[in-house]
Amino acid sequence: MSVVTPAQATRNEEVSIGRSLGQRPELDGIRGLAVSLVVLSHIGQPLLPRSDLGIAIGRTFRPGFLGVDIFFVLSGFLITTLLLDEYRIGRRISVQKFYARRALRLLPALVLFLFAYVVYASITNLPSEPVQQSVWGALFYVANWQTVFHFDSLSSGLGHLWSLSIEEQFYLVWPCLVLMSLRARNRFIGLVLILALILIVVAHRIDLLETVKPYPELFVRTDSRVDMLLVGSLASWLWFHRLLPTRGLTVAASIAVPSLVWLAWGVSPHQVNLYEWGFTAFAALVAVVVIAVLDTDWFGARVFRLRPLRLLGRVSYGLYLWHLPIFKFVPEHTSTWPSGFRLLLSLGLTAFAVTASWHLLERRANRLRHRFSPQTLMQKT
Repeated sequence: MSVVTPAQATRNEEVSIGRSLGQRPELDGIRGLAVSLVVLSHIGQPLLPRSDLGIAIGRTFRPGFLGVDIFFVLSGFLITTLLLDEYRIGRRISVQKFYARRALRLLPALVLFLFAYVVYASITNLPSEPVQQSVWGALFYVANWQTVFHFDSLSSGLGHLWSLSIEEQFYLVWPCLVLMSLRARNRFIGLVLILALILIVVAHRIDLLETVKPYPELFVRTDSRVDMLLVGSLASWLWFHRLLPTRGLTVAASIAVPSLVWLAWGVSPHQVNLYEWGFTAFAALVAVVVIAVLDTDWFGARVFRLRPLRLLGRVSYGLYLWHLPIFKFVPEHTSTWPSGFRLLLSLGLTAFAVTASWHLLERRANRLRHRFSPQTLMQKT
């Protein structure tokens, strides 16, 4: 008969505290919706922005840029939950393994994309200096600050990489802050910390409005947009520690969805109220939807389980990388083609690039990445 020591009993009790996310296909569906919104916001470009149809489509789907903010919230939620779960399992967080997982998730597809971009730039004689600066900025995740300080020097088709830079800059410090909060052995300390950081970022952004243009400066700055990731982290902290009531959550999510549509309707990244309160409110509503999808049988969860959305979610990273430069460059080489043909060619080339990226690199890198997960490491010990 095995004997459980007091230390083991305490350890077992600690592991039972908190929650493990596991495989949740609904979250892939949310990713699929987010990337669809981003792609739709750029869909007018293959139709040529100067055409009436291109202008009309661009205006219709202009709020699709908020799909990036859905990514921010979901990313903050997922990464924070994984960090909390790692600490729950082993009473530690390995920062080295965290960055190994992030590198395996992001770098293979990014390097392939940038290599293809450099090859295209050399063939088509794009200005070499902006290409070099933009590629290095993307690789070192400072593209957002290049947008702020050297906007005119950015190479065409790489402007969307600003969002990846914000995420990675956030992750440079976030694991350490989470670990410090957990070692305090009081779950409310972390909660207060995240709330304080969100309020500081919002106040700072409002203060910057007096001297900085909303777009593109505030739109891509880490210090003015990181609250979206923090809201996701706050939702994770509340969800993981079971600090949220489940009663009324389906009603809250059902209210959140039309509220999100109302916030996004006709909005543009130039609007001042978006920076005053809009971004943070949007993030909070997205967080409500995420938690409802995880904890209830809300009808939205069934929508996000739809296979097309889940498939888009699985390849969302590659789709985000490839679609914009293809949408920009195809019209330059097919200006005499009918608009419908340009659109079909753009979508076809995007689908080909995304599929190749997924099967050649991303899927294999993801398998290797899971070897560094705390769950896998626990199973080996």
